Parts: sequence; C-alpha cells; structure tokens
Amino acid sequence: MTTNEIIAASVLETVGTESVTALAASVYTPTQLAARRASIRVELAPGSMMSQEEANEAAFCETLAVDMFHTFEGWKKSGYSVKKGEHAAVIAWIWKPKKPTKAELEAEKLLHSGPSIAAPDFVKCKAFLFSAAQVEKIAK
Repeated sequence: MTTNEIIAASVLETVGTESVTALAASVYTPTQLAARRASIRVELAPGSMMSQEEANEAAFCETLAVDMFHTFEGWKKSGYSVKKGEHAAVIAWIWKPKKPTKAELEAEKLLHSGPSIAAPDFVKCKAFLFSAAQVEKIAK
C-alpha cells in the first residue's frame, strides 16, 4: 500500500465517507467537485462485484480524503497553519524512510567514496492528520 492509500483508508474508516463529502462541500465549490468527480475513472477488474459508478465514487472519496487531510508539516508546506488548540482528526500508521545514525553514515563513508545507491530502510510511524477545516491560510 502506498502512503496515500493508507491515509485514505484511515480517514474513511475514522471519519466516514459522509463527513469527508460534507467537508469537501465546505472547501470546494459545486463546480469544482463536479469537475473532480468527472475526472476520476476507475478501470474495473474482470469479475468485479462493484458497478462502475460505485468504483468511481469510492475512488472520488479516497481522492478527497487524501486532499483534505495532511500532517502538520504537510499543511505547513502548502502554506497553511493548524489552528491553535486543534487536535488531530485522524491518527494513521504510515511508512517513512529510516534516518541513518551517525555511525551508519560513517561506516557507509568508509565503504564507499560516493553516495550510497542502496534503498533506504523504512519504519512504521504514527502520523497525526488534520483536516482542511482545522487549518487557516498563513498570512504573509
């Protein structure tokens, strides 16, 4: 599973589809939502028990969940600040690259003169997600 799939599943399980669509209605205009919904088309697997409309709607809700729930740092990078006193709406366990220790970096430096091409190790960590309703645009 990708990070976005984990976030979407956690948000929809915790908050629910109805709450996500209600939040989307408060953030986006009806025209924006209609355009977004129209742009999502899922290719069904042979023998799928879902109808095309159900699959498209599920993908639409997952997309909204990923768009409207971010970590504190994610909102900060997007130019938003979490409102004072807000608590995370959703807690999810996601995979992040493990930061190497100083000893590991020194050992790598001794073994190789150039940068390492080895794939990073990943660790599971807790992510605190805030909704679009819990943030405000940073004034510059």
